[in-house]
Amino acid sequence: MKYDDVVPVDTVALEVLRFAVQQAVTKVQLQRAEISVLEDFIGHGLRYQVRWMMAGRKGQTVSYPADWWQAVRERFAPAWWLKRFPVRRVTWRAWELLPDVKLPARLTENAVQIFEVERGA
Repeated sequence: MKYDDVVPVDTVALEVLRFAVQQAVTKVQLQRAEISVLEDFIGHGLRYQVRWMMAGRKGQTVSYPADWWQAVRERFAPAWWLKRFPVRRVTWRAWELLPDVKLPARLTENAVQIFEVERGA
């Protein structure tokens, strides 16, 4: 086939689809926000990234059996069996995030800041 040859083409009807992404961000978070526009070479488009810092502290540790079989073993297996074959567990460290706490302007990432909080009696 040469470059000048005509190729028959069928007509195809396409639908137009509309997409949206939405994320709620508080005014306090926007005060310290860094907005970046990154080029996505794989998806041939743009990627918008919003980053901010938020006050928080480590909370309690939550642990539970890794799957339903581990939960059955934990509940019904004898103690000597569990000592020899312990139950596999998943452990998460919860964080308490405080988005409404205003951070000082000089604060940088990975800093530990102590805040005094008045609690109502």
